[in-house]
Amino acid sequence: TTINGIKIEPSIDLYLISLGGFYRFGTWALSNRPGQNGPSVSIDGTAGGRYTHINVDLDFKGIGTLSGNKDWLDPVVGMRTLFDLTERWSLTLDGSVGGFGVGSDFTWHAGGLVGYRFDLLGEKDAKLFGGYRALSWDYEEGRGRDKFEWNVVMHGPILGLGITF
Repeated sequence: TTINGIKIEPSIDLYLISLGGFYRFGTWALSNRPGQNGPSVSIDGTAGGRYTHINVDLDFKGIGTLSGNKDWLDPVVGMRTLFDLTERWSLTLDGSVGGFGVGSDFTWHAGGLVGYRFDLLGEKDAKLFGGYRALSWDYEEGRGRDKFEWNVVMHGPILGLGITF
């Protein structure tokens, strides 16, 4: 980016750590065939925290660099719905809201994943999953020249591997 003839190269590093737990409200069969392990759905309530750390560098070419970092912790609550479609295939939909003025004024997350269970070290102990995730923050701190504002929505594909021990 060039502003008033000055070339500026921004660099942002973002680190997230989410921790929490869930409570299973229940699991219900989606098929009424007795004695068969058919599709089912489970609904969980979730609660925890999301730690955010941002490091920003602005390189003003020929002039110098301006750097800063910010971190905060957001409480979050949400819901997760797990559909076991077959013995191997699953679908997960989840979302959360948080911040509540403790860290961010408001933050939210929503995602959907398709998973495939397979044998890695034991019986169906691994799951390959892929899908889409969106994450948003509305964070503000300070005033005037010292004001920091992070009002961002990030979204995109997600791919992962989960292993159960």
